[in-house]
Amino acid sequence: ADSRFADTVLVDAEGQSQPVSKLLGAAVIGVYFSAEWCPPCRTFMPALRQFYQMLKEKGASFELLWVSSDKNEQAMQRYARSMEMKWPLLEYDHPLGNELRDSFEINSIPTLCIVDTVGNKIDHHGRPVVEKAVKTNTAWSSYNLWLSKVSSSVMLGGGA
Repeated sequence: ADSRFADTVLVDAEGQSQPVSKLLGAAVIGVYFSAEWCPPCRTFMPALRQFYQMLKEKGASFELLWVSSDKNEQAMQRYARSMEMKWPLLEYDHPLGNELRDSFEINSIPTLCIVDTVGNKIDHHGRPVVEKAVKTNTAWSSYNLWLSKVSSSVMLGGGA
């Protein structure tokens, strides 16, 4: 099945374009919906950054994709830089942003949706998982649980 991320335009915290292969190469993708103007988003960021780092250091096939709900591109970039986001950001106002918001039924932020590389939803409630994993040092087992659901959903031919 083709990935719904195939035509995505990615940038980094400095606004430089990033290869989409960064995303497509990951078995597990965390699609993170947040914005600079949202205090709970700022509160969640340190835990998310730590979780990301823990997995990357262990060589996890995991990537985050930030989907901004900011008012403009400047706010998005400012927030990404101030929060030291080391993961790809969806280009501001890219049509995929609204498509993902609709298909994952995002009604509030911050929300972290865990999906496979095709875009099939694995876990709609990634945020509490991340918060708990950072406190209890269980990031790797959380990732492995998601990974076990990936292989089964992709092997069953679930697709876009």
